[in-house]
Amino acid sequence: MPIRKLAPPDRRHGDARTRDNPAPANALMTISDFCRWSRISERRYYEIRKDGLGPDEIRFGPGRGYSPRISMKAAEEWAERMRVHAKSL
Repeated sequence: MPIRKLAPPDRRHGDARTRDNPAPANALMTISDFCRWSRISERRYYEIRKDGLGPDEIRFGPGRGYSPRISMKAAEEWAERMRVHAKSL
């Protein structure tokens, strides 16, 4: 299987990926990266998460502190859930 090259970094936001500049399917994003990808504010992210509508998070253990990550798969599943949720309103 050939090695898939990453898209070049978005210079305006460090190495964050956007929908137009995706990361590999198994990539992990920080909450900040996810917010840029989904085009929502971090404040809105925490509101959505509080309401139980946020994407699935992967949390790394106590030795490394609290550092949640969101996989591209979880982000894409969340985006689809939000589309369905918006249509049902």
